[in-house]
Amino acid sequence: MAPDELDIAAAVTAVFAARPGLTWLPARSLPSRGILHPIAADGLTEDQFEAISDAAVAEGDQHLYVSYVERFVDEAIPQDFVVDAYAFRHYMEVLPSALDHAVVSPQRAWGALVLHQGVALIAGSGEFMRVVYGRLLPLREQTVSFSAEMAASGSAALAAWADQLLTDLSAKS
Repeated sequence: MAPDELDIAAAVTAVFAARPGLTWLPARSLPSRGILHPIAADGLTEDQFEAISDAAVAEGDQHLYVSYVERFVDEAIPQDFVVDAYAFRHYMEVLPSALDHAVVSPQRAWGALVLHQGVALIAGSGEFMRVVYGRLLPLREQTVSFSAEMAASGSAALAAWADQLLTDLSAKS
């Protein structure tokens, strides 16, 4: 792996920790957590990406790391990228189709984990979250929307997963 790929992988694992049985969750070191819902079919919407870019720049990041959390078996396929803040078109060009991916801080100070279930988990400082939610619907409205969508899915397993995810996000442990 090139040094950039190693640094991106280290940033992703510093921001999101894998937990058995559920999903990756924000690291305990990140004080504030939330969700973005709904997201676009394959990733963040332009408004969500710009809100994250605003918050990233406020935290001192001019670039964002994008990494496929679900990896292709063929390691020759690029799966880690550096994208400039506000470069939504570049972000869209590097997105994996229907695969989970992370957008994280090179400083490991914040991140967004974009899941194929139609939601993104976000975490960072309180100020990071204030900037993001200052441009988007409040967290409470997005949480209610996500819970309602999962409950209406007709899948008890999916609804239970969503409930557990929201519980785990609020736990910070």
